[in-house]
Amino acid sequence: LNRHLYPLSFSIAKACPHLTSINLNYTRAKDNDLLEATEIFPNLNALQTDMWNVTSRGVAAAAIAMGERLFDIRITAETITCHYLSGSHLEAIAQACPNLQYFAYRVYFFSTRNESDRTFFETNRTFLETVTGDTLTVLIESCRKLEVLDLRGARKVTREDFVSVLKMVAEGNAVASADGNKAFALLFFNLYFSSFPIPCFPFLFLYFLPFPLPPLLPPYT
Repeated sequence: LNRHLYPLSFSIAKACPHLTSINLNYTRAKDNDLLEATEIFPNLNALQTDMWNVTSRGVAAAAIAMGERLFDIRITAETITCHYLSGSHLEAIAQACPNLQYFAYRVYFFSTRNESDRTFFETNRTFLETVTGDTLTVLIESCRKLEVLDLRGARKVTREDFVSVLKMVAEGNAVASADGNKAFALLFFNLYFSSFPIPCFPFLFLYFLPFPLPPLLPPYT
């Protein structure tokens, strides 16, 4: 998106002034590219990016710049360049973007029989260590319109944290239902590769029933 390297992006901005979603995965985008995208696409409300060259500060700056207009953000942590979202930036995003409906922060896992490869990935934090129970609570409490929460690889979220979130959502919606409202819009919660098993949910997908199930989600690219 750099105007000197990618002038086409500005042509797209002129041709598509109402563009609402952009996917920067596998583009080697940098922090300034994310922030520039929020400026040249004023109607942007959905952002996807990997963190190959993007830092935690860059993701947070772009999300905070979009603020209340940000509905959908999907971030992939990078285990090779060791770029992850910090806990403080995660909470800052949640507090600055109360209208979020889809939040995904994930890490890719590699299956290997090679001992040196396993050692490398274990040493280089192949899980979301900055996502804790406290982070989870801030995300859900700050973003009451959140329908999808995808935290694949959040191994520091414990069973107790998970149960606490379930209780918070259930009790909040029970109280709000008396007025015909819902305190939390959460429908889908993914803790795949968490540190504990969830009985009857072998893939660790949790649907908050009896609310209607969401339609088929778009592929994570």
